[in-house]
Amino acid sequence: MINVGSVVGVLPTPFAGGYCASKSAVHMLSEVMRMEAKPFGIDVVVVQPGGVKSSIADNAARDIGRFKGESSHYHRVYAGIEKRAYASQDNPMLAEDFARELVARAFETPPPRVIRLGTGSDALPRLAELPGEQRDALLSANYGLDEL
Repeated sequence: MINVGSVVGVLPTPFAGGYCASKSAVHMLSEVMRMEAKPFGIDVVVVQPGGVKSSIADNAARDIGRFKGESSHYHRVYAGIEKRAYASQDNPMLAEDFARELVARAFETPPPRVIRLGTGSDALPRLAELPGEQRDALLSANYGLDEL
């Protein structure tokens, strides 16, 4: 069984809380399913993609204009919100390459527990290992939250 999470399920990023939480839930569910399915000979692999060419940024940016106006508490960091919406599409891995490599790795014997592919797929998990205050400061600065 292959479940698709995201590297933001390992390290949540500002302005994507709901998405990050849903991907983290996929990871936790997969951990439990791995234990429950093992007695039946079923392996569970969690895929944690980084940047893969897709239309996800268009969907993420669909309604961010509401933060641009001066009536928004976040108007001063609108550039950070926009940056986050498009982050996964900054030099992304081609979907065809992602699929090809995923298939090759998912069917290894024994199968890996976690597969990370795509642009930056190792960077966020490495950041997650930093002390919390340091990690928060880096992410806040990257998306402009330190300016509020």
